[in-house]
Amino acid sequence: MADAEYIYNKYRSADDEPGDAAWAARLGKRAVWLPDEELTNGKLHQLELKPEEQVLVRLLRLPRRYSEVEGCGAMPPVDVRRFLRALHAADVLETQELEKARALVPVEVKRAREALTGAPAETAAGPRPRARLRGQVYRPPIDGQPAAAMPELSRPTATSRDAGASPSKPISDEDRAIEREINEAYKAQKNADHFRVMGLERDATSDELKKAYFDLARRFHPDRIAGHNFGNPEQVAERFEQVFARISEAYRVLQDPDQRAAHVAEIESGALAGAGGNRQRRPQEASLQHKKGLVFLHKKELDQAIRMFQMATDLDPVDPTYGTYLAWARYLDERTPKLEREQQAREALEALLKKTPSADTAYFLGMVVKLSGNEKTALRYFRHATELNPSHNDALREVRLAELRAERARQADTGLRKEGGLIDRLLKR
Repeated sequence: MADAEYIYNKYRSADDEPGDAAWAARLGKRAVWLPDEELTNGKLHQLELKPEEQVLVRLLRLPRRYSEVEGCGAMPPVDVRRFLRALHAADVLETQELEKARALVPVEVKRAREALTGAPAETAAGPRPRARLRGQVYRPPIDGQPAAAMPELSRPTATSRDAGASPSKPISDEDRAIEREINEAYKAQKNADHFRVMGLERDATSDELKKAYFDLARRFHPDRIAGHNFGNPEQVAERFEQVFARISEAYRVLQDPDQRAAHVAEIESGALAGAGGNRQRRPQEASLQHKKGLVFLHKKELDQAIRMFQMATDLDPVDPTYGTYLAWARYLDERTPKLEREQQAREALEALLKKTPSADTAYFLGMVVKLSGNEKTALRYFRHATELNPSHNDALREVRLAELRAERARQADTGLRKEGGLIDRLLKR
């Protein structure tokens, strides 16, 4: 308990707004909640919480979408990020898949606040005026008189994830300017080193780095697109996430003296595109695209999965995981003839396995070979996967199944031989 309290207080009192923002950005498509054991007799009771923090605790008894929690008005967003990050670091707050999140409506915030204080609810921005609700009765046309028009229902304000979803809202000049700005930033970041991403020289001070981060975060944080309408809203939202993730990655590297020195050495050696060398790796963006690809693969939306895995491979060609899943997704795409798919998948996976041995690569290569009917060779790849990663559950399962099938075959063969010998002896009599 003492360790949890120490970790919580350390993060809660830290002045690390960039770190808090980067942590929150990773939770853009996750749900957060406090498990029951933490609400009853767990670590949470060891922490000293302010009244507004207790409001959030009440709301988090159910899984909630992180972006809704941050914008619910119980606390300023910067304080919400710091508080929830501290709870997460102390192993109190947990995250879940977004599908399990329960919608957070304003009345829940009001009730949670009143349950703690007994006073009328006020948001961080002040008291909310009570809206007057007026009903209108529908009257059918009588004697040629027109019917009463139904009142138009106002739409909820768009969030950063569904900006531009309102087809009735026109695209303004400001919306076009934002879309143009993010597209230009997205293109400018390609093959750029971390200094160019931040708009700094290599001798920039830590204060200059911090100021640049805050300026860029205000311009490119995904929440900026809330309430705006775009011609291609999905692409705009995706590019805001990618650009902000790239900014956060650049800040993380450059604020650490050792990582910064290593990055400068890479630039001077010509290893990065900014110095005229090979394409720069962007592992954080690659990981984001890979996770999206896994979701599409699970849904069997192979077109989208292949596109995401291809983007991940382009962003980080060194990590064999991305190329492995790209080859597997292409193998599953039945629009290509089976023999052609099999040959392409085997060639791609064998090349990856030779270049960078990986348990996932060996496993998927074994699956391709197994589905082609060569179980003996497939077993060799499955065993190789378990050698590379003894905890690879899928490969371990395939090895056990193969060994079980082999044992049953041996038993059946032994039984036939015994039965054949008995029949021969009876015939001789």
